[in-house]
Amino acid sequence: MRDLNPGPAGERTVSCVFLCGHQSPYGIAHAAAIARCFQLKAVIIADDQRWRLFRKKLSGSEETGEAESGKVRRLVRKVRLRWRDHQTLRSFKSYGAPVIQVHNANTPDVIGRVKEMGPDVLICAAYPQILGPGILKSAPRGAINFHPSLLPRCRGAHPHYWCLASGEEKGGVSAHFMTERIDDGDLIAQRPIDLAGLYYDDLYRQIIRQTPTLVQDVAHFLSDPSAAPTPQDAGLVTRFRNDREEDRRLDFLNIDAVDLMNRIRAGRAFACHRGIRVHIDRADIISPADIVSGTPGAVVAIDRSGVLVAARDGCCILITSVVSGRRKPSAYDWASSSGLAIGDQLQ
Repeated sequence: MRDLNPGPAGERTVSCVFLCGHQSPYGIAHAAAIARCFQLKAVIIADDQRWRLFRKKLSGSEETGEAESGKVRRLVRKVRLRWRDHQTLRSFKSYGAPVIQVHNANTPDVIGRVKEMGPDVLICAAYPQILGPGILKSAPRGAINFHPSLLPRCRGAHPHYWCLASGEEKGGVSAHFMTERIDDGDLIAQRPIDLAGLYYDDLYRQIIRQTPTLVQDVAHFLSDPSAAPTPQDAGLVTRFRNDREEDRRLDFLNIDAVDLMNRIRAGRAFACHRGIRVHIDRADIISPADIVSGTPGAVVAIDRSGVLVAARDGCCILITSVVSGRRKPSAYDWASSSGLAIGDQLQ
């Protein structure tokens, strides 16, 4: 890894305005490295209403009345976000650049303020709004986005989820120039991550760990007059919307064992037992030679090693732990407490 040790702000040759998705740990992970590697003119963050609109659009659903428990969960989430916002803003202020909160980054007012600050480049990470041509062209060296996949694979929403759910062998982090087409611009730098054996939380931690290094790579690129970006290979493009309930359901009747396992590794996968959801935390695939076959979704064995469930391709999924509230009990303990029995069906 090349070492980049910028001196005082005057020695950092490239200036930027940073559009930060500050309610995302991934977005925040860029901030300290950007402050070290660039002359940071300002940090732009979105207001709470913009984040609500963003999440609503990703979910693909309209807001409806909620049960009391849902209202409580939403209130708890709001309090947590407020506290995290407070801590994040404190850290941003330590970088010596103004923090500007806006509702719509595409308005003439915001674009005008960015132009007045005169950054060389815009930098964007997890910002909860599609940016239009006005803001993208407000800096002479363009706009750069950081994306948590190995582009052109897994363009679009929640890429680190889809890297696992769609069965990619490699994930990673990418930096690319922004165009009006989402995740489409030429690549500046990438850091690959081997996905073998990783679950969602494992991958997210590696993405956060790689992010400062990728920021350094971008700073080197922009400081090198001979550096040229690499066009993305259109033949390798995959694109996804945000994950939804139907993507996380373990449909044993219609999905093979490998794809079931991919969904489990991607996180929040669930099946239903007697109408009650059970979220699967960890599992393994057991090959046909080692098992007794059964109807897809049928529980074929329960012991200390876990709960064995038949898949449609002759393999089985060995569930080793589940999620219950904030706990992750073993599958054996869950089976004992829920009354799960051999022959029961997970749907």
